[in-house]
Amino acid sequence: MSAELSSRERVNRTLRHQEADRIPLDLGSTPFTTVHLEVAKDLNRYLGEAQESYEFISFSAQAVKLNPQVSKKLNIDTCGVTTRLPDSYRMRIDETNSYEDEWGIRYRKVPASYQYDFIQHPLEEADLDDLENFQFPDPVEETRFAGFRENVKQIYEETDKAIVLNPPYGCQIMAVEAWLTGFERHYCDIAADQEFIHALSRRLMDWYMRWLDRALDEVGEYISVIACADDLGIQSGPMIRPETYRELFQPYHKELYSFIKKRTDARIFLHSCGSVVQFMDDIIENGVDILNPVQVTAKDMDTKFLKERWGDKITFWGGGCNAQKVLPFGTLDEVEAEVRMRIDDLKPGGGFVFAPIHNILPGISGEKVNAMYRVAKEYGTYGQKEEK
Repeated sequence: MSAELSSRERVNRTLRHQEADRIPLDLGSTPFTTVHLEVAKDLNRYLGEAQESYEFISFSAQAVKLNPQVSKKLNIDTCGVTTRLPDSYRMRIDETNSYEDEWGIRYRKVPASYQYDFIQHPLEEADLDDLENFQFPDPVEETRFAGFRENVKQIYEETDKAIVLNPPYGCQIMAVEAWLTGFERHYCDIAADQEFIHALSRRLMDWYMRWLDRALDEVGEYISVIACADDLGIQSGPMIRPETYRELFQPYHKELYSFIKKRTDARIFLHSCGSVVQFMDDIIENGVDILNPVQVTAKDMDTKFLKERWGDKITFWGGGCNAQKVLPFGTLDEVEAEVRMRIDDLKPGGGFVFAPIHNILPGISGEKVNAMYRVAKEYGTYGQKEEK
């Protein structure tokens, strides 16, 4: 059995497609691999940890950071960081339980919902002139970065965690366009107003590059991973035709990820939901090093097939347990068996970081979360005979 490694070396070795002492475990480092507020409360209760307030990673999704003591008990190897919202923005939740983010996108949470959903889009009626005049927030406003370097440096020096940098909105281009224009308008533009799509994509990409340039100047030497996103798939297949993606959006992803690669040795993590099999070669060509969430219930997203076909080219970060059926509805024994099966598929040769498939949602108990991570740590060890 391999000697025990630090969390940072365990993750970095895994990202180099080398077997470490065990598979790394992630929960809470990104807006896509954490827990809903209600799950965090139950997990704290189950593990006997008190917590008076919670820090949101994504307020709209009600996704929060883990209690540090919970992270320790679950043997989590990662830690996420990002900049703060600028002083020029103040979130105000009105009497209808609605709020507007700094981009002018409006959200509301209704009583039956677990999250805030879109209700208003600032570019829904915009033409090219309106887009040109639309004021994006300043990505490098000084107050965004107040204390940022000092905080990340402290985490690097005082813990052994692998640090994940979370850019605003995950550097999403396709998704944020839909949030700014509304989904119906977005898909109509893909078909009928590609000039607008290109103009908005360019502005978003330039915005992210400005933020990344400043953030990497501040903390580039401390981070292992940069968490980006853009959903390409749905449950049944591609979200848009692969040919359309390659024409309209791939050039911006390539340019953005190339910019990152020139600035840092950190690996690029891409969160892309659904069935992304038809985009895998494009994702790798774009410069992506890590795929998340590995949505195993989507069409053709079989973990054994994915590992055999692309496991030498990309790290799978997620896919740890069927999140649509087994995790919410299965017994503890079924959850544990599912975790072992996914580890068997994805563990060999490194290139696998254990994480849930997207965020863990209400209705999933702290007991199940604890069982999932206990089995992942115990069964994910390298250098021992694996038993079913």
